[in-house]
Amino acid sequence: KVDRLRQHSGILEPVEQLDPYREWRRRDDENLEKQLADLFAINDREQLTAHLEDILQRPLAPDERARALAVGLELSPRLGEQFASGLLMEVVPLDRKLKDPVVRANLLEKGLQIAAHFDQSTAVTDAFQRMTALLKGLQDADVTTLQAIESLLSRSFITLRKMGMRDEIAFLLDS
Repeated sequence: KVDRLRQHSGILEPVEQLDPYREWRRRDDENLEKQLADLFAINDREQLTAHLEDILQRPLAPDERARALAVGLELSPRLGEQFASGLLMEVVPLDRKLKDPVVRANLLEKGLQIAAHFDQSTAVTDAFQRMTALLKGLQDADVTTLQAIESLLSRSFITLRKMGMRDEIAFLLDS
């Protein structure tokens, strides 16, 4: 019950998006999703860094790399600004390789959120421009895709508002 409350609280969990069912997902067989879910249970900074770097150094398909990078970005406030900066540099080049709009939206949302968290305005601008291009390309997308992207990008509006980017919010809402 506590995890469900933390899941919806921007005050209790301002950066990480808590998944109250993550513990049950960790019981799956040894795959990338399980390994990424296991990272959230690691509290030791050096151990978390080592496991995350091990996953990110593997040769992964672009969609898998995007999921791993999104988890790394989500955990980066635990690991510091220098670690987050290295991950943020990968967001735009990886986004160019992705085809699935939901995976792209998830990656860009995490990149935007962490760039704003560490006050890296260049990375915020880059992620915003890629997000705008993504949304423009979704004119003919199906309803399921649009609903998934809407739920992913809802936190982006909060991030943009915190950065004082009201004109950008208005632009996104108008397009």
